[in-house]
Amino acid sequence: MAIEIKGLEEAKRKLEELQRKAKDLQGKQGVSFAELFPSEFIRKHTDYESFENLLDASGFNLESQEDFEHIPDEEWDTFIKTHSRFATWKEMLRIAGQEYIARKMGF
Repeated sequence: MAIEIKGLEEAKRKLEELQRKAKDLQGKQGVSFAELFPSEFIRKHTDYESFENLLDASGFNLESQEDFEHIPDEEWDTFIKTHSRFATWKEMLRIAGQEYIARKMGF
C-alpha cells in the first residue's frame, strides 16, 4: 500500500519564497515613513487619512527629518496617544514595523 502525500512541491515553493523575502528584508538598511506608514495603516490606527495628515495636524513645524527628530518625546507621545490607538510613538513604530514585515513577507 502506497501513501501519497500531496502538496509538498507547493509547500517547498512557498518556503523558498519566504526565505527569499526574508533575505531581502535582512539587507535593508532603512524604511521610509511612506513605506512604514501606508494610508491603510494610518486610517486603521489613527484619526487621520495619511501620515502626512497626521504630521500636519500635530502642530509641529516639520519641514525636514531634523525637525521631526527635534520634537520633544513627551509632547509627541501625548499627540500619538491622543490621536491614535497607541500609548506611545515607540509602540506605534513597533506595530508599524511588524505590519511592514508581514506585508513584505506576503502575510
